[in-house]
Amino acid sequence: MVVRAPEREDAARLRTVSERYRTIFEHCNDGILILDPADERIVECNPQACSLLGYTRNELLQLRPADIHPHEIERLEAFVETVLEEGANFTSELSCYARNGRVVPAEISASVVGHGDQRQVLASIRDISQRHEREVELRRQSQAMEAAMDGIAILSTDETFAYVNHAYARMYGYDTPSDLIGCSWQRLYGDEQVNRLEWEALPELREVGSWRGESIGTRTDDSTFPQELTISMLEGGQMVLVVRDVSDQKQRENRLRSLSNVSKRLMHAETDQDVAEQAVKAVTAILGVEAACVQYYDGTTNTLDRVATTDAADALLAERPAYDFEATYAGRAFRSGTTVRNTVSADDPYERGETESSLHLPLDAYGTLSIVAPRKTFTDHQIRTAEVFAGTVTAALERATRESTLQAKEAAVRTQRDELDTLNRVNVLVRDLLEALVEAKSRQTIEETVCKGLVASALYQQAWIGSVDEVDETLTPRAAAGERADLVLNRGAVDWNAVNGGLVAEALDAGTTRVHRQYVATGMGAEDIGIESGRLRAVAAVPLLSGKYPHGALVLSSSRADVFGEQATAGLATLGGIVGYAIDALQRRDMLMTDAAVQLEFEIRGPTFFVQLSEELGCRCVYEGGTPFESGQVKHHVRIEGAMAADVLRLAAEADEVIECVLRHEHEHECHVTVVVDQSPPEVLVESGAVLRSIVAEDGVARLVAEAPHTADIRAIVDAIQSRYIDAELVAKRDRISQPRAAFRGDVAETLTSRQREIAEAVFEAGYYEWPREQTAEEIAESLGIASSTLHQHLRKAEQTLFAVFVGADDTSTADGS
Repeated sequence: MVVRAPEREDAARLRTVSERYRTIFEHCNDGILILDPADERIVECNPQACSLLGYTRNELLQLRPADIHPHEIERLEAFVETVLEEGANFTSELSCYARNGRVVPAEISASVVGHGDQRQVLASIRDISQRHEREVELRRQSQAMEAAMDGIAILSTDETFAYVNHAYARMYGYDTPSDLIGCSWQRLYGDEQVNRLEWEALPELREVGSWRGESIGTRTDDSTFPQELTISMLEGGQMVLVVRDVSDQKQRENRLRSLSNVSKRLMHAETDQDVAEQAVKAVTAILGVEAACVQYYDGTTNTLDRVATTDAADALLAERPAYDFEATYAGRAFRSGTTVRNTVSADDPYERGETESSLHLPLDAYGTLSIVAPRKTFTDHQIRTAEVFAGTVTAALERATRESTLQAKEAAVRTQRDELDTLNRVNVLVRDLLEALVEAKSRQTIEETVCKGLVASALYQQAWIGSVDEVDETLTPRAAAGERADLVLNRGAVDWNAVNGGLVAEALDAGTTRVHRQYVATGMGAEDIGIESGRLRAVAAVPLLSGKYPHGALVLSSSRADVFGEQATAGLATLGGIVGYAIDALQRRDMLMTDAAVQLEFEIRGPTFFVQLSEELGCRCVYEGGTPFESGQVKHHVRIEGAMAADVLRLAAEADEVIECVLRHEHEHECHVTVVVDQSPPEVLVESGAVLRSIVAEDGVARLVAEAPHTADIRAIVDAIQSRYIDAELVAKRDRISQPRAAFRGDVAETLTSRQREIAEAVFEAGYYEWPREQTAEEIAESLGIASSTLHQHLRKAEQTLFAVFVGADDTSTADGS
């Protein structure tokens, strides 16, 4: 047979193509099998298929497809049927069994090849074990992220949430993670934290790929919580956030820090009582409870006696007298030397009649420390903390006992010597200051003299005086001397509860001197009072009182332990009273010496006796003066127009504020009574530096007019009236020029008859108004040659005229200087 040239060329091309496809077949990365579906056999395979399944080529060609997929026969048949029906490429996942029994997860792509009835299936097998492992790992990681206690979130490149686990959502107060998907991370932080993270965390994150630190998260209810935040950058620009709520950790750290600080303070406590009092205060703060009690063992009575309790513990004992700290649990703890815990069941809070969980810790041979928490179970950490604290208290008691035993006699002698020396110096100082106060012409001079004199004595490092505002409860420095006096004067008005830990407020409230001693360490606020840290600081607050009214407070600081002994403190209290009266005297002098004054008019409504009397009886009540008692109370003389005396006396008997009401005389529609009431207007005004001019109550409203010198503290006067009468309102403030004395005398002279004036002058010159009287009325009448009754008649008319002009003198006053 002769082969023509074109046929040879076609054959050559076919061989070339065949070799090319054979090369591809042999070197393809995926395993390739050619299957004969009709005979259910493998007709060809490439080396990768042999390697993947662990068979030689001959062994593999002897197998049927079902031998490779024995566990998925039905899926295999469905796969082949689908391939034959569609003819095109079809891909599915089927697991293959290798020769060694290993199951190989595979992705199989198949298509039909051949012509006519002779069709075969070309199957490409790709090992997807690694992909399966990655998917399993991703599922495992996803499950771990969902189950994690920490909050985990993923931010998209636009810094919005693409993924949030349940812990993250709950941490910020959201019900489901979907509530945060698509939201910005800034939604979960306050403005300050957002700025901090943008300026601190994000730059470092972009530079090194991660950032870790602490932040403050904000929940949906606007509450905040401390958190530990870790941010990691992914390759695609996404960010992974891991948040851990460290509230409990911070609480534990604070408790440990507090425990350390308290331990230091306890080791400086001087007596067993000091240790007990500090212990109950400290343990409640450390454990976050309110009720605690320290009991010391009394060997003579074989009992545990309470020596220090918190207010909550006192309330508990008062509320439930049958409950006794020492009866059962505390006594058991003391006898056994171990912690005794009593936990009330949440299911049965009234078990054994108790509603409190409690801890009772032994303090060696000294006694016990009991801690009570209503309806609360103590955690293991709290119990361990309490046991450590009890050990500290025991050590402090041992030290206090040892120190007191070793130093008792020496301290007593030293204290007596130092207090005597200090007392002598304080007495000399007070005497010198009193002499200087006599010459003072103004309040400012008084206050500066006192402060400078106290500091110059070398007993005190600092002295300052502040005026008080009882309504706002503030203290405003007016004069200062000593260390950093300029700092004190520049402070302005401050809350008196914040001055020296509330010492000034306590002194003003009690109306007597209060002293506080402590060792000042760095960071304890020593700079607030201008005293250097690292040494003893003794502080005294002395109210400057005039009667009950405080004109201010004197604050003294010293580094001497003996400067505020009992007798020295009493001397300072005397000084405070004298300064208060000196200030009050200056104000009264100003009132008497000046023709100008400030007139204040108040309108009073509300539950006061005369206001209610005028409203209920439709009468008019006019104040006509008062008589002071030695007790400090004032008997008021009141004229009541338009009411019957019986009705007035009946209402007075029903009024709680009325102490006494006596009828003096009664006319047809008018009566005169004397009334004593609790804390009357004259008392209130006098204590605040003012005088009462008039009170008239009519139609349920009282109008009160008071006067004070321009140098007086007008705000204090207004505050004093409004503190006594809640519904009092200042309705007018006027400048008042009082009538000159000469004009007053002229008015009197014009009103008296010559005979009345003659008799008045004779009586006065004869010493009739002295006490005791130098001459009686009968003796004076005899010297004038008239009857005693005639003298009394002229004298009574002269007195009535004099008082009428005096009381009516205000009617000639002019407002605003006109």
